[in-house]
Amino acid sequence: MRHLREKLNDRRGASILLAVMVMLVVSMVVAVMLNASLTATRRVNDDRVQEQNQLAADSAAILLRHSIEDSFCTITTVVTQVDDAAPVRYDPTYSGGGPMGFILRTAVASLDLTSGPYHVDVTPDNYQGRSALPSAALDFTMERYDNDGLGGGNVDKYLISGVVSVSGGMQKIRLTAWVPTVETRVRDVTTETEESVIRTTTTTQELRWSVDLSTGGHQ
Repeated sequence: MRHLREKLNDRRGASILLAVMVMLVVSMVVAVMLNASLTATRRVNDDRVQEQNQLAADSAAILLRHSIEDSFCTITTVVTQVDDAAPVRYDPTYSGGGPMGFILRTAVASLDLTSGPYHVDVTPDNYQGRSALPSAALDFTMERYDNDGLGGGNVDKYLISGVVSVSGGMQKIRLTAWVPTVETRVRDVTTETEESVIRTTTTTQELRWSVDLSTGGHQ
């Protein structure tokens, strides 16, 4: 150590060069340590932000799951028959209830008219629970398909598949919803007049969805 100190204090060129090299080595070590510290800090901050975004996406997905399961859509069809004439079927009417009743009703009605997939973005602007959904969105598509044998017949289904995301985050949670059963109510009313007998059959189908979450969601 004393020999090194003497070399550093020596005015000769070799000693000065050695001192410069030692200073460079020390500077490089300090730079590496600072860079490692900054990298670790950034990694911790990134992990914290990612965790917050994941928690926000999970919360939004659970909220949307409950909103779908607490909503329903009804399809009402009326058929009238006068005496022995051919029955007349009127266009169905649609109604919805619950936090997402309007969105689900609109999707079902569109599917029945076009038979094609119906795409919709559920955002805080068009969702009744927007105060609880400040930065999340559900981008989903509803499709209609037939499932033979369920409930003893050919039951129309309305499958929802979508992704829940939070603005500013990369976390995405897949959401799938389906109609496990269709509750159907039929009401027959017969009206007799002096000229004829009118029979009116009103069929009401109530659709409710079951929801599954995946990729970070909770069951």
